Amino acid sequence: MIESALDEPVSGAGRDTICDWLAASGVSMHTAERWCDAWESEAAILGLSRNADYWTLGQEWITEQRRARRLGWA
Repeated sequence: MIESALDEPVSGAGRDTICDWLAASGVSMHTAERWCDAWESEAAILGLSRNADYWTLGQEWITEQRRARRLGWA
C-alpha cells in the first residue's frame, strides 16, 4: 500500500512511543530500535500501510515476539 505524507508524523511519533515503552521495560534503546526495525520489516512484508493502527499493531507484534522468545519458541 502507498503511504501518504500525512501518515509519516503518526508513524514517527508511534515509533518513538514504542521505543520509550520498550526502554521503560528495561530494553536498551539500541535493542528497542531493532525491535521497531523488525516490526517495520514485518509490516512491509504484510503490506500494511502506516495508518493510525500501524504502531498499535506493532506493539502487539513486538509483545508477542518477545513473549515467544522468553518462552523459548523463537
